Amino acid sequence: MNIFKVLASYNKSFPEEQTSVFLAWLLNPYMEHGLGFVFLKKFISKISDNAELKEKQKEELSKLMDKLETVLRTNENINNLDYSSDIEFNVETAVIDIVIFIENYLFSIENKIYTKSIQDTDQLMKQYEGLKTLYNVEKYEMFIIFLVPTENKDTPDDICSNTKKTYNNLSVRDNDCKAIIEWSDISKIINEIIDEDNKGIITPINEYIRHTLKAFLNFISNDFQGYGFETENDKSGINPLAKGRKNFEQIKEDDKVKYIGVKSGISGLLKMKEEDLSKYKFQFSTGEELANKPNWIKRNIFLLLCNSIINKKFERINEWIELVGSLSSETIYFICKHTEESFYIGIQGGLKNLKEMTEEEIKGKQWKVSTKEKSKHWISKEEYIIIYKKKVDNRDSQDLI
Repeated sequence: MNIFKVLASYNKSFPEEQTSVFLAWLLNPYMEHGLGFVFLKKFISKISDNAELKEKQKEELSKLMDKLETVLRTNENINNLDYSSDIEFNVETAVIDIVIFIENYLFSIENKIYTKSIQDTDQLMKQYEGLKTLYNVEKYEMFIIFLVPTENKDTPDDICSNTKKTYNNLSVRDNDCKAIIEWSDISKIINEIIDEDNKGIITPINEYIRHTLKAFLNFISNDFQGYGFETENDKSGINPLAKGRKNFEQIKEDDKVKYIGVKSGISGLLKMKEEDLSKYKFQFSTGEELANKPNWIKRNIFLLLCNSIINKKFERINEWIELVGSLSSETIYFICKHTEESFYIGIQGGLKNLKEMTEEEIKGKQWKVSTKEKSKHWISKEEYIIIYKKKVDNRDSQDLI
């Protein structure tokens, strides 16, 4: 069994945050994987190979790697290693996936497993500026790492351009460095560890960890995809647990219906127009067998949202908004305009970042929504309306969906 592929086998992309957490776990020598400093040393070695380093900086990194050893005994001439790490690290101007502190070195890692997610070409620059504001720049040498999917001949030119533009937009001071690491480099590290374990070069790896590393290696090689699953167009085009298809009016009249299947779930339903609801025939079930399944909506929520779309008035938002996940910027604006109830939008960098986005950047975004202001990166619907209207909606539009 490949647990990573299992977790990725649902009708959404595998979250990049999950790979960041697993990578941070491997990079932390004090975690229970039993690899000690092996993975961390090899990762720093890749940075040394890929970064634009001066000779002195290469020597310093080499000395750092010499310190990354597990010792049985210590004496007064050997200092304990000053190490710490964090994930989803907030630096005011941005959130960084992984940050590692070793002695006077700071490693900032921004992780992308999908090329399509490389959109904010100023992201690395914002992270670096935030780190410089937060920390004494004289204390740390900073390594800003951009971990990206491996490019191949099929990678679109605009995606390659975004990767390069994001990297090139980052300018660092002389004492700091930047580097691009590809996920194929992570695969090489894992292969090296497995090979060295086989040859007895490193301390033997626990069999469970060995299996986990091989599963992750396979997951990377398959572009972080899960197992294939039956879609709406497969075979008969209907879930075997569904009882058939009905349109909105039929579902409204049949109180035996319990759950309704909608492509992309609540976010997909909110993108539909009023005329689509009467024409489209949704899969439905009359029992609980599809409860809590991805893309299946409870009847009362389905009817509430359909009526909200038709009447252009969103009420009882608290009953469904936490179930959504994320919504497109246009859908969020549509809801903002047609509700008197309060809710919040989660935007990396908060209101300041939204104000700096261009029209095209805003239109291409998806954001999480909630009735709670979870951090300073969450802004109110009123703030969102003002910026969206100024940047995007200059028309007297009644319906943006």
